[in-house]
Amino acid sequence: MKNKSSIGIVIDSTTTLDPQLIKDYGIEVVSLNIHTKLFNKRETETTDEEILVLLDDVKNLSTSSPSPNDFAEAYKRLFKKGYKHVICLPLSKELSSTYQSAVIAKSYVDNEEEIFVADTLICNYGLANLVETLLPLFENENAKFGDIIDAYSQRIGNTKIQFSVLNLKHLVNGGRLSKIAGLLGAILHIKPLIEMREGKLKLFKKELNMTKVLGTFINSIHEMYNRFTNVWIKIVDLSQLALADKLTKQVENNFPRAKISRIRSVGPVYLIHLGSDGIGISVVAYND
Repeated sequence: MKNKSSIGIVIDSTTTLDPQLIKDYGIEVVSLNIHTKLFNKRETETTDEEILVLLDDVKNLSTSSPSPNDFAEAYKRLFKKGYKHVICLPLSKELSSTYQSAVIAKSYVDNEEEIFVADTLICNYGLANLVETLLPLFENENAKFGDIIDAYSQRIGNTKIQFSVLNLKHLVNGGRLSKIAGLLGAILHIKPLIEMREGKLKLFKKELNMTKVLGTFINSIHEMYNRFTNVWIKIVDLSQLALADKLTKQVENNFPRAKISRIRSVGPVYLIHLGSDGIGISVVAYND
């Protein structure tokens, strides 16, 4: 077990953290729920493949948040294992009531004052990237609850999540992109760039081709790379392996001291809301 501290960790199932890291650090994962015509299951019990075959029928796909009791049970399991404190990092409260469930759940346990629930305002591979920057702090058996919360607070203010999707219908059906914008994008083959801003998915730029999309990603990284000594970059691709390889090479060449990782899935919940065709980046930066 790599978590040698007295502090347990809770995330929700939309945070695409490597399963091996979840095991190594004893992280509790609280699952969101998937609803389709064929089944109703927890996200943790649903595969990407099960959702991919249903994506064309987007109107019959939906998701829901965990209950407060789901989070309470996760907190209790960590306290039972001997942890004295718990840090819970759910997805943005602007996208889901998951955060609210996590907060309410604190009142279901005896030592609620030892639970910190963060209002992260980010999600998915971006939140996974942030968690990965924090995990080494838990390897110190003398790690202090307040110090890790301070590190989180510093780093969450210096995060960036951007992505571009090649099929806009999922964003349109989910209400995150207007029908007119979706229609124009489809007709003109415009590549929309989405960014997490104040916890919400915002359309912030439109490009005519993917070369310019990658250029926008590089410029965004450059701005943070010049200001911070530690820069963690995660590249996500959904059915865009060649583009991701190209972007990775550009990142490696331009930002030699950055820590770079890649991922090829956003998980079942985000497949429903974003679709299965796109590319994106997450950047988390901080100074020593």
